[in-house]
Amino acid sequence: MSEAASIESSFFVVLAMLLGTGSGLKAKPVPEAGCSRGRTASLRWDEMATECGSAHCTALPLHMTASDLRAHALDQLNRYLEVHPQEREELGALMAQLLEDPADVFARANMRGHVTTSGIVYDARADKVLMIHHKVLDRWLQPGGHHEGIDRLDVSAAREVREETGVERFAPCPAGAGGDLPFDVESHAIRANPAKGEGDHVHHDFIYLFAADSTQPVQPELAEVKGVRWMPRAEFATLPSARFARMSEKLLALATARSPADLAPSS
Repeated sequence: MSEAASIESSFFVVLAMLLGTGSGLKAKPVPEAGCSRGRTASLRWDEMATECGSAHCTALPLHMTASDLRAHALDQLNRYLEVHPQEREELGALMAQLLEDPADVFARANMRGHVTTSGIVYDARADKVLMIHHKVLDRWLQPGGHHEGIDRLDVSAAREVREETGVERFAPCPAGAGGDLPFDVESHAIRANPAKGEGDHVHHDFIYLFAADSTQPVQPELAEVKGVRWMPRAEFATLPSARFARMSEKLLALATARSPADLAPSS
């Protein structure tokens, strides 16, 4: 199966599982190769690590040592670049740091740069993306943050989604035949923050895709987030930074892989 076919298959299996659909996408138990073995309801964020059905994903532990985490990130990046080779130059600094930097690439104190994780939570039926209004940056972003502790990268992203938005039910959509690839990987510069003792540095963000029903309630984490809303994908694409337009194109490719009738919820 091609990478594109695998991405499409994984996404719409989960979408059918979440929504229940007509025209060939009936909600039914997901096969072993799907995102959520035999489940007919979406997963809680803390269930995803043990429910992902791909052989590669189930071979990975929920928690990892520092050295295993670096190897995991490097593997994720290499396999992502096999699917998106046009992004290799843009992600060169991340690749070099994972290969060469003796310091902890997950530590916030690493001012060369450090790994962060975030989640794109998408309702394809409504064509909306779950976004937070960041209190400090005063801008709309996908939920995410610094990698904490020893979590696998996709699990870290899921936790950030749950903590910042309060959304309870969403399911992982592995982007690639390997079953656990990030939806997008992006490096961006962060300005110095003397109040935190931080100089200029780079965030290397591993972004994972999740499917959810946008009618469920949200509850923002008000300590860090001004608000949470389901943003139309067309608006999402116009946000400052080229990464949003790029991710919107990826979402559009997924959402238009089936006809509108195929995505209509069953009555």
